[in-house]
Amino acid sequence: MKKLFRRIVSVMMVTAMVVTLIPALESVQADDEPYNLSEGRAVYASSANGGDTEDRAVDGKTNTRWQAATSDSNEWLYVDLGKKANIDHIYMHWEAAYAKYYKIETSDDEIEWTTAYEKKKGEAQHKTMAVSYKYTGTRADGDYRFSVNWTKVEDAHYKVFIDGEDNDHIAYAGGDNYRFTNHGGTQGDIRMSQGEHYMIVVAFNPDNNEELGRGVLDLDAQVDAQGDNGIEDDPADALKQTINKDELSVTEARYVRITCTQRAIGYGCSLYEFQVWGTGGSNKPPAQYGENLALNKTVKCSGTRDEWWMKDADGNIKPDAYDQVKPENAVDGSKDTAFTSYQGEDDQWIYVDLGAEYDIGRVITRFNEDAGKIYDIQTSKDAKHWTTIHREQKGFMNKVDNFTCFHEDVRFVRFLGYSKVESGSGFGIRELEVYEYKEGDSKENETIKDLPISQIVNNENGKGSYVVGEVKKELNKLPSFVNEENITTPIDSNSWW
Repeated sequence: MKKLFRRIVSVMMVTAMVVTLIPALESVQADDEPYNLSEGRAVYASSANGGDTEDRAVDGKTNTRWQAATSDSNEWLYVDLGKKANIDHIYMHWEAAYAKYYKIETSDDEIEWTTAYEKKKGEAQHKTMAVSYKYTGTRADGDYRFSVNWTKVEDAHYKVFIDGEDNDHIAYAGGDNYRFTNHGGTQGDIRMSQGEHYMIVVAFNPDNNEELGRGVLDLDAQVDAQGDNGIEDDPADALKQTINKDELSVTEARYVRITCTQRAIGYGCSLYEFQVWGTGGSNKPPAQYGENLALNKTVKCSGTRDEWWMKDADGNIKPDAYDQVKPENAVDGSKDTAFTSYQGEDDQWIYVDLGAEYDIGRVITRFNEDAGKIYDIQTSKDAKHWTTIHREQKGFMNKVDNFTCFHEDVRFVRFLGYSKVESGSGFGIRELEVYEYKEGDSKENETIKDLPISQIVNNENGKGSYVVGEVKKELNKLPSFVNEENITTPIDSNSWW
């Protein structure tokens, strides 16, 4: 019963997500080009830790995640692609609580599962390791101490050599006579005499002494010296793993499951993203509208969110707080960032300068939870005189407003918000996208309806009145009463609730 309930809830949640994505998924991509088959699909898991539910592993975002419960000893997650699909590759972006070992399984009926890939202990590829060093002090005997860091290799221990590769050249610690023959960590305090040296760090399997990785570094040991061997090593990259088609023993399936066979740490395994790429399935290929003319272009806005908790002791907006709401977020091409306007009642706007005049054929506004309810999309040649080309009066949270049009010689495109879905914050826009008109597309433009007009409506029972058509009233909440004190009985609702 619990599994059935979980499935019902998951399907309901995913269905809601798919509805918001449909406008951006017009099928014009080449049939043989792989795309993300799992985004927004129904997904199930052995457990979830609080609000870090399974649907977050397939929402296309890198700032939300699924995490299994700590008590779960059989952690798994699987996605329903809707129908049998051709799998090109599988991409996983782990959180710090990653799975050291896991297997990928496929099924066509959710009952019989076939292992298509398995990551097991001792099967890692040999790794070229990054090595860096930094002077930290001088010993009493005149030798120098250096803090040395190197790439982590799964399940490895490490040997560190100076100017040779035998037992006589094993490195000594900076503070005592500890030798780096079987070191467990990825950092060491190492002593060296002044002058030029070369260092070798070897990662090995402590069970059978098999070499798993190696890093080599030339250095000149001097006061304040620091450097590296030129190998790029972003620890976050180790949490991003791709399994290619030639590594999978099964490449056609409807259901794809990951089962975590060993945790890296004590917490339940956690994935930011579990993506199955290929062709087929129920997800349609993403639309290819051409170049997004607004991407990384200059933007201006009426103001950004300005709350007390965003400020430092001197009353200034903290840089990291501003980065979360700045207008550039609306044109950076990322789902993980958003622009948030000032939270006041005055009309709020943001516009993008396309850098040149274009004949535009499509505008997409991707909102977050702080969506606009009533707003306009406008165009201009000079950022002074604006023409409304699109008006929405029934916006909702996370709406993707994707409309076509045909407007010539446009340089500036503006979002002008009148009222929000919810009060308390400003308008939240993840992306404002503008696309050039494509020959053969419709040239039909929208007829712009009038904005609501605020009116006082008398109740038919004569015991009260209320206001309708107020643009500035957010959410579908209670009406604005005119003579509230005289109302003693329920009255009719209005267009806002």
